[in-house]
Amino acid sequence: MRPLSIQRLPTRILSVLTPALLSERMPTFRRHLVRTFSRQPRWLALVVAMGAAVPNLGMADIYRCERAHQTVFSDSPCGQNALTITVDPAHTGGRLDTGTDVTFWQPPERATRSQQPGCQAGYIQSTELRRLRVKQRVREGMTAKQVRYILGSPDSHDGQWWVYRRKGEETGRYLMRNGCLARWR
Repeated sequence: MRPLSIQRLPTRILSVLTPALLSERMPTFRRHLVRTFSRQPRWLALVVAMGAAVPNLGMADIYRCERAHQTVFSDSPCGQNALTITVDPAHTGGRLDTGTDVTFWQPPERATRSQQPGCQAGYIQSTELRRLRVKQRVREGMTAKQVRYILGSPDSHDGQWWVYRRKGEETGRYLMRNGCLARWR
């Protein structure tokens, strides 16, 4: 088969296709395909030429008209006062708030350990609490709930002191101030 160039196409097809093939609005890639496949077999050049003749739907004009005090948009001129609207292509990716003053929500600052209300020891992990319970040991700054978990409920109270007894003898006194263990003896 002989290679086909655009000049060898029948003049009737050329008269229809030439404006579409040489149009400035035709994408560069399509022009490249026409040039490339014009050196290929006749049927391939014809398929490409026919594809180039199909109107490009993505490049359709948009018209704006006023009808009965309403704005109408159309893909064909809708009257003598039709205005052509240019629409920039949508870009994907990036930030949506470009060019605006946006303040982003920030969580409130957390209080440091010295500012937190409560006991000095703060949070003690459950494994550490179990270990202290087995050893029957407490730490300064523990909450009343933690002391009760480790030692059990006190046998009596003497003011702010929690008193623990075993077989009638006192086994320990623990001073609780503001719900926290201050000291013991």
